[in-house]
Amino acid sequence: MDTPLELETCLNRWIIPLLPKQLPGQVIRKLQNNILFISPLIDNLPLKDGTQATEFFAPNSVAEQGDYVTFEWEKPGERGIDRSKQQPGNPHAVKVRVISEQEAKVLATEVQEKIATHLREELKKELNQLQQQQVSLEQEIEKKVKEKTQEVEEKEIALNQRELEFKRQQELDRQQLHEDRSRLSLIHQERQDFLEGLERSIQASVDDSEKTRREAKELFDAVEPYRLAVPLEVQEQPIQPSEVLPFPQSLALQWQTILSKSGLFLPKNIEMSYLLALLSSCYSGSLLLLNGPVGVGKTSIIKTSAHLLGGSSKIIPVRPAWLDSSDLLGFFDPLSEIFRPSPFLTALKDAKIQPDRLCLVCLDELNLARIENYGADLLSALEYSRLHLNISSLNSDEHRQGLLLYSTSIETQLFQEAKFLHETIERTNKQDMRLQQIQSLLNDYPSTFKLSPNSVLIGTLNSDETTYDLSPKVIDRAYTIAYPPANLANSLIATNLGEAQSVILSIASLQREIASVEKFDPKSPEWKLILRWNQKFISALGIPLGHRISRDYQVFSAVANLIGLSSQDCLGHFIFTKLLPRIYFFKNDEKTGLLQQWLQEIETTYQPYDPGNILYQLNEQLQDRRRANVRYWTKV
Repeated sequence: MDTPLELETCLNRWIIPLLPKQLPGQVIRKLQNNILFISPLIDNLPLKDGTQATEFFAPNSVAEQGDYVTFEWEKPGERGIDRSKQQPGNPHAVKVRVISEQEAKVLATEVQEKIATHLREELKKELNQLQQQQVSLEQEIEKKVKEKTQEVEEKEIALNQRELEFKRQQELDRQQLHEDRSRLSLIHQERQDFLEGLERSIQASVDDSEKTRREAKELFDAVEPYRLAVPLEVQEQPIQPSEVLPFPQSLALQWQTILSKSGLFLPKNIEMSYLLALLSSCYSGSLLLLNGPVGVGKTSIIKTSAHLLGGSSKIIPVRPAWLDSSDLLGFFDPLSEIFRPSPFLTALKDAKIQPDRLCLVCLDELNLARIENYGADLLSALEYSRLHLNISSLNSDEHRQGLLLYSTSIETQLFQEAKFLHETIERTNKQDMRLQQIQSLLNDYPSTFKLSPNSVLIGTLNSDETTYDLSPKVIDRAYTIAYPPANLANSLIATNLGEAQSVILSIASLQREIASVEKFDPKSPEWKLILRWNQKFISALGIPLGHRISRDYQVFSAVANLIGLSSQDCLGHFIFTKLLPRIYFFKNDEKTGLLQQWLQEIETTYQPYDPGNILYQLNEQLQDRRRANVRYWTKV
């Protein structure tokens, strides 16, 4: 437990930044050569050594004894040097200006009220956080009890069914009566043992929950004396770019030119769909999926596009053994008491170094493991990592959801340890290294890690027997681009990236330009067509559109307008990246006929936007009588 002097020192260091530039005071002595001694009008003016400043030394200042003045603290929180005694002396005051007594007293009152108000607000925030933690703990206890109770009931029903089956068998075969009775006795004993074990398990869970609640209360009591001096969250301070470049004009035309000059040859539909989906994902936080056979250039376009747009890229291979978020993000090492980040999380952290430059982070072979298992937290955080409704909030972290890397209670303990080490006067080399380690951890990987707005998550995937299907949750949160089989006549690997012309894309300019585009018109012909398709075909197929599709089309349309594409181009690419990937249903005459009608309408006007013969593949599935279902994600 800290001593009162240590607590006062921490509080003083925390209050010092709240002091205004101009401080009020009164001249109490005047010596020769215009040397003044000023008494501050603010009570208990703090010093970093834990004491208070009661008198300021002001050389070369014009005022008379008894005058009320304002002055600036030359080095806030620090004492000056008494040159005659070669030891610490009174703090130094500069820029002394004479004011009236009333002005001085009003200024002193305002400063004291500001400090008191800020301290009350911080205390209220901390109390609210502790109350929320207590409510969450009680809800978790109730959830575990319900789950265990339901499990008991299901087991009991199963045992009752087994007992009934045993009785029927007993009536049919009297020769095995003795054996059956023994078996029934064993079943009853198993049931009793199971119920007793389950009861013990439930009681243990309740005891663990009570223990957790007690530990939380003890932690609160321990933190209470100095929690105002040590913040429980590290506020990320992103690096601001020195200058914001304007958004390039007619980017769609430039994109085709620089891609061809880079030596990367792709179908025009894929080039435009990729650019549209990439910029839309950067703004809305959606996932970008590149689907196609092995070796068609999915990772090549990621590396090339990052280079040509003035950004960076990182390819992270997904392993089939990934089961939970620790495989994707990393884990907290309890032995070393340090967080071990994964390459994926390190790439997200490095994206913050240049926040105005595009950073593409690719999960290669994303569906080798179930993303719903290892990336559940990431999918949730992605959607809420962007603030695109209010341009004044583009750089705000207040409402952005982050990734929970480890418990906030662990972060609190790390702050306590750092505080103790920082205040230790004579630290060993080991203690210095530990302090630097904790400071680096809290700065780079706080318990709640916020995603940088310039990072775009891309996933490459194959549809074959070695991979898992994607859930509707993932598909609904992603833009999908389908690659056709490889065309060996053209090379998809860029070979002269160093010489290729590039277009520097500013993330701040992209966000501002999209936010300033004319508001989405819900009466536009293209949106009305989507609504009609949803009512007539998509809902009838059992895959109705949700509210998210309205936001996605609004962003997609704004990006298309920004880079110089028409409304028809926008809808054409939107059909193949957002609507058709949702198709999955079991065949019957009604649904088969509806899909045929819809595909005919699409093919009439929008077939030129098909990037990978998707319409042909769906029609083939409809005609194949051996297939029981129709799905976009057909495995090879």
